[in-house]
Amino acid sequence: MSSVDVLVTGGAGVLGRGTVQALLEVGNTVAASGHTSAAGLGTQWDVSTEDRPSPDCAPDVVVHAAASIGPFRQPQNDSGPMFNVNIGGTMRVAQWCVSQHVRRLVLISTANVYGDWVDGAKSEEDLPQPWLAGAYAVSKWCAEGVASLVNGTGVELIILRLSSLYGTGYDGGLVPRLLREGRDTGTIKLFAPADDAFDLLHLSDPIRGVTSAVASDQVGVVNIGSGVATSIAELVEVCAKQTHARIETSSAPSARPARTINWVDTTRARALLQFTPRVSLEEGVAELNETLSHS
Repeated sequence: MSSVDVLVTGGAGVLGRGTVQALLEVGNTVAASGHTSAAGLGTQWDVSTEDRPSPDCAPDVVVHAAASIGPFRQPQNDSGPMFNVNIGGTMRVAQWCVSQHVRRLVLISTANVYGDWVDGAKSEEDLPQPWLAGAYAVSKWCAEGVASLVNGTGVELIILRLSSLYGTGYDGGLVPRLLREGRDTGTIKLFAPADDAFDLLHLSDPIRGVTSAVASDQVGVVNIGSGVATSIAELVEVCAKQTHARIETSSAPSARPARTINWVDTTRARALLQFTPRVSLEEGVAELNETLSHS
């Protein structure tokens, strides 16, 4: 991989920090921007209000990882600020890339834009239905559309749709919650619907995907995931094994049918970016459990 100058927005976030480190390790020059000076980064850019980073920089590639995150099926009535960051912010980044003749824009999106998984894993050819997954998915789908305005301007655009991430730094997610429950109480409670499933991807894997996208000349939409749908019951088993906890299955009936949160086909990622996930669920959960035990 030849060295390039890269600007990473959202550089203070979990994915952003890991991406910056990975890009530096392979010899790139990297500027990381955050929305406030309190982020401790050399470049400041609140993409929700500001049209350009400060101080100015001249990257070859921009990785747009800055985003406001919302839960699955988040209601619309409290989503205004998130829409401003994810849609308005992406518009500002895209316009700046065009004005500065940036060669390449890597947009971090979400697999949740597909919205519905009644027929198995989604490929890039499947029609997104983000409204089925809530306001966050809609905001990222709109951000993809806004970013696509760079097409035809000389800026190469690749959109990475990431599945559900976990790993060190994602302290509020389901995986660390289950690990803490098992370690603290000796029991992990399994509630219905235990067949809810999602495509779990250890943080180190999408970071490799982003790094590959920076170095590549490929454009378009690419799914980045594990390619496997893991049920809540399966995840609980893995977490219970790591914490030596027993599983207590609730007898309460489910209030709704089981659903798949996200699940992607990674064929295109393998072909275009030579991306394959390397960290198994067992390995990733073990690593996170070790980290949490020392926190």
